[in-house]
Amino acid sequence: MNLKQVIAIALPLVGPQLFLLWLKFESRKRPIESPERTLTLTHGGPIWFLGAFLAFGLPGFLGFAWYQRAMHGPPDRSGPWPLVWLSMIFIAFGGWIMARAAINRIVVSNAGVAARPLRGNIKTARWEEIREIKFVAIASSLVLETNSGQRIWVDVFMIGFKAFEQAIKTNVPPIVYSSAIDALHKRYGA
Repeated sequence: MNLKQVIAIALPLVGPQLFLLWLKFESRKRPIESPERTLTLTHGGPIWFLGAFLAFGLPGFLGFAWYQRAMHGPPDRSGPWPLVWLSMIFIAFGGWIMARAAINRIVVSNAGVAARPLRGNIKTARWEEIREIKFVAIASSLVLETNSGQRIWVDVFMIGFKAFEQAIKTNVPPIVYSSAIDALHKRYGA
């Protein structure tokens, strides 16, 4: 086995490990401070499983399959590079999913909602500032839009979403949320 083959096998397996180390430290940064925090929404296990499968499982399987073919199959003129690029695509997409799951947080308090998105600064919205709530079906998210035009996206699959929905119904006038909640229930049931 030559150096290119070793790199082709090692890169998809070592790259995600380094990414997870970065993710571990990044997820501890920029906490949302709220003395009256009542609820924190986070992503649960299924999104982590999907990200890990894409970032580790598929590239590992592709590396193993290529290795088996290289050792026991007919000669391959293209080498390992098509599988390396395909593995990198899976690693990038799976890594993005895991980063989003680790860093995104929604904090609900009596005053309003604060969100820490994957990129950018913490976004806040007081309950009385929310002028419109939309349901975006393709993203499976509620979008809270404030009077200033700021948008906070809340995934419906986050842990604690039902309690968040109750907080919306308690703190926001029905005219603002009724069409979004109806569309949400129509798509996913009650």
